Amino acid sequence: MIKSIKRIKIRGFKKFKKIDVEFNDKTNIIVGDNESGKSTLLEAIDVVLLQKYRNYDKYIIKELLNRDLISKFELDPCIENLPRITINIELELEDTPVNGLFYYILE
Repeated sequence: MIKSIKRIKIRGFKKFKKIDVEFNDKTNIIVGDNESGKSTLLEAIDVVLLQKYRNYDKYIIKELLNRDLISKFELDPCIENLPRITINIELELEDTPVNGLFYYILE
């Protein structure tokens, strides 16, 4: 089972062109002004852990992309400027045997 989220790296998702957040293992409090990205941070976690948009129509992808990155692509449409979303979450897992009930390591 998941013990805690250690770190999240977000690229190109909604408000975030690039953000890296490290969490501690006990309690984390997310504080910020209105529209600063607190809910977007939580939504990014939902996207990865709960596959939030898995069954949505693909038209919603444009709403999830960072607008600045979309504008950059529209000004210079090339592969290098193609907007993309990357969300990496580093988890700390409870002591569960490798290849046990919950986890299987692919090699």
